[in-house]
This record gives sequence, structure tokens and C-alpha cells, in this order.
Amino acid sequence: MKIFFAALAACLFSLPLLAQEAQPKAEQPWDFISFTFVPGVPQTADVFNVYGVKVGVPVGFGSGTFVAGVEGSIFASMSDEVYGVQAAPLFNSAKKLEGLQASTLVNNADTVTGLQFGIVNFAKDKSFQIGIVNIIKDSPIPFFPFVNFRF
Repeated sequence: MKIFFAALAACLFSLPLLAQEAQPKAEQPWDFISFTFVPGVPQTADVFNVYGVKVGVPVGFGSGTFVAGVEGSIFASMSDEVYGVQAAPLFNSAKKLEGLQASTLVNNADTVTGLQFGIVNFAKDKSFQIGIVNIIKDSPIPFFPFVNFRF
């Protein structure tokens, strides 16, 4: 339990560094905290970047925007880009992830610079995965149980 809290603290202290890497696209507006409900509600989720915390009640989403910080949802988190932590019990999805993607069931991302942790992990070109089923499509070894990686 102490290791979990130490890892959580390390992630939280590294958030300002991750936020520096995430640059706004064409001066998009941003929020420190954002609540999303279902795709399209609120409409600002597809417009505003989040430098801080995005909470999905029950679903987090954001097409064409990014989260620099933490995206957590009751069921599923689905922002396009995440620089930090993306977590949900059922499903996580991102085009680009730099950090941690954690789910009880399924994680899906095109490019992961960091870790995917869940029962089933999918990535298109690179990732480090821990789970029962780990698939990296463009890897020389596309499937491997328990641990799979391609950098």
C-alpha cells in the first residue's frame, strides 16, 4: 500500500512537467477542472483543453483536445491526447498517451509513451503493457501475455 501512495505522489508531482510538454493548439481555450457526462454534453469538452483534472460522470471524452494532468471517469475515459494519467474501471481510449493508462478491463491507444495497465491492452505502434492480453499491432511480437513492450 505504501508503494501505491508513493507512485501516486510521484505522478502528481510530475504533472507540472507533463503540462509543459503539452502545448495548446491554435490558442484553444483551457480549463483547470472539467466535468463531462456523455459525448456532446457539455459541448465545451470538444473545445477546451484541460490543464488539471477532467472528470467523467459517467464518461470522459474530448475529440481534438487534450488533458495535461488526470482524466478519471466512472465508466470510460476517451480523450484524444493525455499527458499524465487516464483511468477508468471499464475502458480507456486515446490516440496519444504520455504517462499511465489504467483500467480494470480494456486500454486502447495508438501511441503510448509510458504504461498501460489492465486486463486487455491494445496499442498501435508503441507501448509498455502489463495485463493478461497485451497487443501491440506494429510490433515484431504483436501479442504476448502478462508483459509486452515496444519502444
